[in-house]
Amino acid sequence: MISSFIFLIGESFKGIWRTRVQSFSSILMIMISISLLVAGYFVYTNFNRYSDELKTSYQMEVFFNSELDSIECQDSYNKIYSFPFIKKGEYISKKRAGDIFNKQFGQDINFVFGTNPLPCSGRYDMVESFRNIDGLNEIKEKISILSGVEDIHYPSEFIIKFDNLSSDLMAGFIIGGIIFLFISIFIISNTIKMVIHARRSQLDLLILLGASNVFIKTPLILEGIFHGIIGGILAGGISILMKTILTYLFYPTISLQIISNSILLFSCLTFGVLFGMIGSIMGIGRYLEK
Repeated sequence: MISSFIFLIGESFKGIWRTRVQSFSSILMIMISISLLVAGYFVYTNFNRYSDELKTSYQMEVFFNSELDSIECQDSYNKIYSFPFIKKGEYISKKRAGDIFNKQFGQDINFVFGTNPLPCSGRYDMVESFRNIDGLNEIKEKISILSGVEDIHYPSEFIIKFDNLSSDLMAGFIIGGIIFLFISIFIISNTIKMVIHARRSQLDLLILLGASNVFIKTPLILEGIFHGIIGGILAGGISILMKTILTYLFYPTISLQIISNSILLFSCLTFGVLFGMIGSIMGIGRYLEK
């Protein structure tokens, strides 16, 4: 049993040596693919962090009818504040609105207009699930039908552009990762096919001697796994180096402490083994059965 296992391991390394150029290409591609996936993960997590911070600033400002007195304004504000999709709010009275005008424009609004024409209003922060253009539009529809509500403002154009940018970046990361994944698997698959052709006479002899398909396939699958192990380790080293450099240069603007070096290395190694196994299995296909 042990001798058979040693034989299978030895055959795997022999296959790597016989096709060392192709093996180097598949290892290099695995390393690049995993490194790019990790880089995409770093970019995505930091973009999400800034996205969440930005979305906390999404506010909806509701202006009430100027005919309402202070008590009626407060009642309208409290009615909206009681909705489950409102996280917190700030009531702005006519006097407070005038003070804000005076601070922003450096002039007394009563002096400019002879009176304070600004209505009372309320600023509201939404719960997280409504911090998008669809959620804000839904809230606007529910609030606009309330009595006493004059107008509703929120940065709709900016939110639409930002949501579209988020979706495009997410799609780009996914598509890029899938492309490099398939390239890696394709190269490993072709490498294994070349190994099969190079050892065709030896494989035919093993079949004539009654060797099982499992015995014949195992060295080829192990070869792909070894490609993945080497590529995963190299990718782990590059990822850790990339994380260290980016943290040193851009911290705290960029935060990459979400994952430890040991977990990062283990993840790269796991992906490498997975890529190598899938590629080698696809490379073998039904060739041996035929």
